[in-house]
Order: sequence, then structure tokens, then C-alpha cells
Amino acid sequence: MESKIQERIVKNLERRGWYVVKIIQSTKNGWPDLQAVKDGKTVYIEVKDIGKEPDPLQLMRHKELRSAGAAVYVTDNKNFTL
Repeated sequence: MESKIQERIVKNLERRGWYVVKIIQSTKNGWPDLQAVKDGKTVYIEVKDIGKEPDPLQLMRHKELRSAGAAVYVTDNKNFTL
């Protein structure tokens, strides 16, 4: 289900002009699923199955990214957009 939500989010964002990358592998476990870039702004999106929450490692990565000034979103909504 999570992959279907991700696909829909990517399509929605790309229609709105975002350049979206699905992060498949990273040197840091717990990295968010998607990176989206538009107009010089980069955001990270953690996609979860409906009703699920990020695990502790993911929450730690989100905190690290936010402390570095990045925007991080967590969603289980297939209609999510920026």
C-alpha cells in the first residue's frame, strides 16, 4: 500500500513542477522516502501506510534534517501535495 501512496504523491508533485526522486538506498538508514526540489527549495517526504508512524530511527533522521534547516513531511495521504 505504501508504494501506491508514494506513486500518487510523486505524480501529484511532478504535475505541480516538482522534481521528485525516490530514495532507494542511502548511506544513512532511516532516510526519508522522497526528495522533492522546486524553485531552489528541497524538501523530504516520509511516506507511511495509512495509520502508521515513523520508527525511532526515521524520527531521528527527520530531527537531524530539520536541525540542518530542511523541511521534512510525514504523510499517509495519497493526495499529499506541497
